[in-house]
Amino acid sequence: MVYQVIRPTTLLELLAEAGGITDEAGSVVIVTRQRPARDKTANKDDLNEESTVLDTQTITIRLQDLLESGNPVYNIPVYGGDTVSVPRAGIVYVMGGGIVQPGGYVLQSHGEQITVLKAVALAHGLSGFAKADQAVIMRNNAVTGQKDMIPVHIRQIENRKSDDLAMQSNDILYIPDSLGLKVLAKGSEAALTAGAAVAVYRF
Repeated sequence: MVYQVIRPTTLLELLAEAGGITDEAGSVVIVTRQRPARDKTANKDDLNEESTVLDTQTITIRLQDLLESGNPVYNIPVYGGDTVSVPRAGIVYVMGGGIVQPGGYVLQSHGEQITVLKAVALAHGLSGFAKADQAVIMRNNAVTGQKDMIPVHIRQIENRKSDDLAMQSNDILYIPDSLGLKVLAKGSEAALTAGAAVAVYRF
């Protein structure tokens, strides 16, 4: 979300006018403003409008501090010409009959790393019929435009016989149960379709 300011207001007022914070919002709000700055290369006696340059200032505030702390230091004034943006958060998806609570899980800060075991924990753990060592990560391949299928052996990771894999934004961790193996054998379409409609959770 990006919002252009045309009159002085506070950050909270502006976010309210823009419709509030969506479920896919990241953990920070960024205010970018430009202010005149004198050209240091110009002679002190020759400064004029032509020698004035724009200095860009970027202010980053954690949404949690702004919304929950009640401290007015975070609710800064925003002026005409400022640009306020709330970057979209990354989401990882945990799907399949082998997980207790399938869904999308919002990363709380841009670029925050989440591993397979953390994703499983966020989804309330494995179900009793999980085929944990037959899970896969479905990942977008920017080069081919297809989905890469990365085998994941969760039990081996738990037993420290395999490294805990780092996940990326928009990855789908698919953990099948006995029936899910048959679905996955026919391709990833069912998991991908389900991933587009799952509930999204914050942690």
